[in-house]
Amino acid sequence: MKGSAIPSVDGSRRSAWLVKLVSSPFAAGLLTSIGYYLGAKLGFILTLQPQPVSVLWPPNAILLAGLLLTPPRWWLFILLMVAPAHWASQLQHGVPQMMILCWFISNGCEALLGAVCIRCLCRGRPHLDTFRDAAIFLGCGVFLAPFLSSFLDAAFVALNRWGESDYWDLWRTRFFSNALATLTLVGFIVSWSDVLARGTQKSTRRDVPEAAFLALCLVLVSFLVFVHVKAGGQTRGALLYTPLPFLLWAAVRFEVAGATASVLAVTLISIWGAAHGRGPFASRSPLENALSLQIFLVCVSIPQLCLAATLAERRKAEEALRASEERYREVIETQTDLICRFLPDTTLTFVNQAYCRFFNRRREDLIGSKFIELIPEPERTKSLERIAAAIKAPHVLTVEHQVLLPDGTHGWNQWVNHPVCGPDGAVVEFQAIGRDISDRKRVEEATAKLVHVSRLVMVGELTASIAHEINQPLQAILTNAGAASILLEANPEKIDEVKQILLDIRKDDARASEVIAHIRKLLRKRQFEIHPVQVNELIADVIRFVRAEGLRRNVIFETRLQAPLPNVNADAVHVQQVLLNLVLNGLDAITEAPKDKRRLVLTSSLLEPGEVGVSVYDTGRGIAPERLPKLFEPFFTTKPEGMGLGLSISRAIIEMHRGRIWGENNPAGGAAFHFTLPAQGRGLEPEAAPQFSAAG
Repeated sequence: MKGSAIPSVDGSRRSAWLVKLVSSPFAAGLLTSIGYYLGAKLGFILTLQPQPVSVLWPPNAILLAGLLLTPPRWWLFILLMVAPAHWASQLQHGVPQMMILCWFISNGCEALLGAVCIRCLCRGRPHLDTFRDAAIFLGCGVFLAPFLSSFLDAAFVALNRWGESDYWDLWRTRFFSNALATLTLVGFIVSWSDVLARGTQKSTRRDVPEAAFLALCLVLVSFLVFVHVKAGGQTRGALLYTPLPFLLWAAVRFEVAGATASVLAVTLISIWGAAHGRGPFASRSPLENALSLQIFLVCVSIPQLCLAATLAERRKAEEALRASEERYREVIETQTDLICRFLPDTTLTFVNQAYCRFFNRRREDLIGSKFIELIPEPERTKSLERIAAAIKAPHVLTVEHQVLLPDGTHGWNQWVNHPVCGPDGAVVEFQAIGRDISDRKRVEEATAKLVHVSRLVMVGELTASIAHEINQPLQAILTNAGAASILLEANPEKIDEVKQILLDIRKDDARASEVIAHIRKLLRKRQFEIHPVQVNELIADVIRFVRAEGLRRNVIFETRLQAPLPNVNADAVHVQQVLLNLVLNGLDAITEAPKDKRRLVLTSSLLEPGEVGVSVYDTGRGIAPERLPKLFEPFFTTKPEGMGLGLSISRAIIEMHRGRIWGENNPAGGAAFHFTLPAQGRGLEPEAAPQFSAAG
């Protein structure tokens, strides 16, 4: 029956009563034996005399239903309890003792064969609410078991000379009788036992008026067609199918339980009419009437059951899909991430509640609009280009871009867009998961400013060295210019010497310009840019930059650079900032060392696996062991005037490059700082460089 899966209080009580009733083999056996006895009485009533076989023989079907609804370990006990009911029902109608025994054997074999086959193929108790279960029931219970047992039953009748019918007439009548009984009664019992086990449901209660009206119409039409007309009366063949619309109504609205109940009602009314000489199936001989009626009812019942099972299976699939969609929606709606679906033209087709809250707009207003309108105008073209590329070559698209917030300000979102492709492989929709990264962007901006300030501080510490680096070429320019002037006055014809002087002036000017350009590069606030660079060249640039400072402090620079080295994908300025910070720390550390021992060594090497390593060694006092774990913590410093940010920022820069940095004491004295960068092909690739900035 259709309806909610939540039973009412009355339904729960009825379900508990039913479970208790069949919770023991004795109760199940007693119930089956009572049904068997009453079914036998009904079978004799529905016999078209003088035929020995009833048009519908219910006992076998009731026994099969009892076996299907109980565990196999109870079956022998149930058969033993049914035996007295079988004997009692047969003796009342004058059946000989031997014939009673033979019929019990054939009835029991039929029920056992059908139950074993159905339970094995259905992997348990059948419910007839799927087309597979219905097909197994029809094949094994309705056809196979009656087909085989009918040979045995007809043989028993022939051997005991019970009646005067032909063997094959007996087999045919008995086969159709048991098949029809199984088709109508077993389906009814199994389906309604499921209804009772589920309990009365609210939707079922609402369907009661419709079910009562349907039942009334079906009984009236069946009575008019199969009972009201006298045998031999004028009955058009088309009238036989007058109940069909009501049968279809029952199958469509009330599924298997409604279909089996309606079929059983039509079956009982039509057989009762034929047994009393009424209706279209009472005009010929009893054998012909029985066979015609059985074939008619079987042909009506089988499609009815298949239709009902198919509809029930479809309803279950729809309910499972609906439940799955509800669970999916619950998961989506409870997410804190922003989730949406949009068409290739950026039209939104779905947004979750978090999306609505973030943009402070109703779902109805968002769906159907274009999400590109939520992006600032300058970034829209780039976003559309990325979507077009993902449509042309479907791939997961991860992007970060600004968005327009409800208060008119700008925020930042990170989105992962998954393309949804149609049967032809073309992208028909995107499903996107986003999150607000505005706080992260603000932190990155603050970090970038801090990195920039740190670089300014380092350049400030090198003011004297920078002045020396610029003053040398300027002094040389001044000297060369004076020499050229004197030379021209003394001997205007010495043009070659003047040209050489002018060449020296040009070189000194280029040297000064290079120093100024390097300083500007360090001072400029810039984005994080990944390019292939040579570590050895970065080391050489840094040494040239601090050479004058080293001379001022009487420090000797020494390099041990492995060549050739593979390139690393890095931001050259930021790696130079790390090197410069480590070199300046080393210069500070060896200030108190004797002048003849002030040495700073910079090395480079290729490490395993695929890493380029850089080290800075000094000959100072080293680092106290208790301070080593804190070296890279923010605001930790060993200098009285230090800010404690240099090493912390250096670690952030190296980790941004997916490298490592650490410090230690040298066994021979002094300290050493090392960092690694992944060789090209193992680290950040240029095209994979982050679009955000953590640099200044």
